[in-house]
Formats: sequence, C-alpha cells, structure tokens
Amino acid sequence: MKTIVIETCAIDVGYSNVKYTSGRVEVGGNVEICTGHFPALAPVVPSVGLQAAPGSKGADGTLVTLGGTRYFAGRGVKFHVSGTDPRTVPVNYCETDEYMALLRGALHYIAQDVGARQTLVIEQLVLGLPLTTFRKYRDAMPARFEGDHVLASIGGAERLIVHVKKVLVVVQPMGALYQLGSSTASMASSGWTLVVDAGGGTLDWFVSQDLQPNWTRAGAHSRSMLACCYAVADRLNPNWKNSYEVIKRIDEALRTGADSFVVGGEEFMIAHYRPSIEAVLRESVNIMMASVKQTDDLDHILLTGGGAALFGDFLAENYPHLKRLLREDPDCLYANVKGFHLMGEVQRRVGH
Repeated sequence: MKTIVIETCAIDVGYSNVKYTSGRVEVGGNVEICTGHFPALAPVVPSVGLQAAPGSKGADGTLVTLGGTRYFAGRGVKFHVSGTDPRTVPVNYCETDEYMALLRGALHYIAQDVGARQTLVIEQLVLGLPLTTFRKYRDAMPARFEGDHVLASIGGAERLIVHVKKVLVVVQPMGALYQLGSSTASMASSGWTLVVDAGGGTLDWFVSQDLQPNWTRAGAHSRSMLACCYAVADRLNPNWKNSYEVIKRIDEALRTGADSFVVGGEEFMIAHYRPSIEAVLRESVNIMMASVKQTDDLDHILLTGGGAALFGDFLAENYPHLKRLLREDPDCLYANVKGFHLMGEVQRRVGH
C-alpha cells in the first residue's frame, strides 16, 4: 500500500464555498500554490445506495459517515440536495458534523490532486476561523481534526485514509494579508492597511502594518453575503432561503454586479431590491467603522472574499474620501486559503 506524504496544505471551510490547497505545482516556470473549491453544502444521503454512477458528475465528491449519518461533500453536491437545504451561520460551525464532512470533502480533493489512492499523510494542515469564533474554538480544533480521516468512494468499496499529523489554526482574514504580502510586498509594508474580508457568513476586518495586526481595531459581524441574498429572497419568497440553487443565483448576481437573476423563467431586477441589500451592507459597515474608530491614518483598504466587489462599491459610494484607498484583491476566492498555506510554510521553517 503506497503512502503519499505532503508537508503543508490548507483548508478554508466557509459558509458559501470550501477552498483548499494541495501543495505547489510548476506553472509556466513558476512554482505556484495549487488550489480548488466546491460548495459548502453537505446534505445527508441514503445509508445504502446513492443515485450517482461512478465517473458521473453526481459522483464528483466523497461520502463521509459521522455518528451513523452519511453525508455527501464535493462538486457534485447539486445532484444530491433536496431543494430545501438552508445554509445557516451557527456560532459553533467548526464543531458541527457538516463542517467535518466538508473538511473531509476537501481532503478528498487534496488526495486526488497528489495522486493518493489509499493512504495520504499531511504533515501540517492549516485551518482558519473568523474573528468572532477564533479565541473560543482555536484550542479545541487540533484535537478534533488531527488523526485519521476515512473517506469512501462513490459506487465502490475503496476507502482512502488521510492522516493529519498537526493542525495550525489561524484567523481567516490574516490569510489575505499574507497572500498580499507575498505578491506585493511594498503595499503590505507601507503604512496601515485595513483588511475587509466579505465572506459568505461573516464580515471580518482588522487594521495591520508590516503583517502585524492591531487587534484592538479588529472585529467581525455575522451578516455578510448570505444575509444580502436572504434579504432579496425575503422580498420575493422566504422559502427561497432554503434553496441552494436560488441563493446561488442571487449570490452570483450580487458578486458580479449583474442587473438581474432568473428563477422559474422569470427575470428579477436587482435594482428593485437594492434598498434591502444596502440595509445589510450599512449595518455591517457601520459596525466595522465603529470598531476601526478612525480612517485618517489608513494608507490602504484591501477588500477580499466573495463579497469584495459589493462591499467595495458600497464603501466607495458612502465613504467617497476612502475611494482612492480601496483595492479589490485580484484573487478574492483563494486569497485567504493561499495565505493559510503560506503561514503554514513559514511555521514549518520556524519549527525546523
């Protein structure tokens, strides 16, 4: 039985997407961090039998059994949702079975990327937590996620065992700052940077200089992109909040700045629901500004996460004096998890 060992990888289990890194690969002469993602939804599936033929799109993922309940996690999840699958933002998200199933879904793809078919050993796995829950859960996470993780294949008896030796837990928005520092060191080290991480479930922020945060000016609020999507759904059909596909369409429209989205063959114009969206944005940004306290000393504002463009537009319109400081991360989807990976590599070098 061949065992493959990788030194460092990272997983960011978000509320909208799960992002992961599986090491480094050479691309065009450059050694880059290899990344991937899939929806952050892990529906319960039948304990025996699964309507997905091996090799089909519905089989793109893994089966995870926890406490006698079987979950599906992976890119083929849309073929297994019931149509009434709410995505909530629980405070103890990292303690839930859904979180564990999604993390193991990421391990499945990491193993796939490195060609591990039976046994994979990860020397160090880096995970992130929002600022709202970091202090409460960071100490318990290593014990929960270190050790063996058993993954089952779709339509076969094969099992993959992933052994995680060490877990490093970091604050989520720090990932974006590390990624920024690795790509544009001059910006990261010149003055004060406000990092705004507009994720699916939470808006996180902190002020930093030379990759060193000032934690007294940091915080988080549990209303971000999902809350914006739900505000639109509430105006049209509250039951849509439990529909993965409908919320995905609204989310995509908001993230890309589209004029409309389509449900059931009917086109809905985003402009009609702008007041409800802006009410969420205003609430979250007001709380952030109260935490940051002042903006006169800021030199840069880095916007990252799936809602970077939406929150950036709101800041530019409502705080015009900050417009020249705004910068949208060019790699919003993977910035945090790439930063986690970099932090893991630094930690291994220091530890050795």
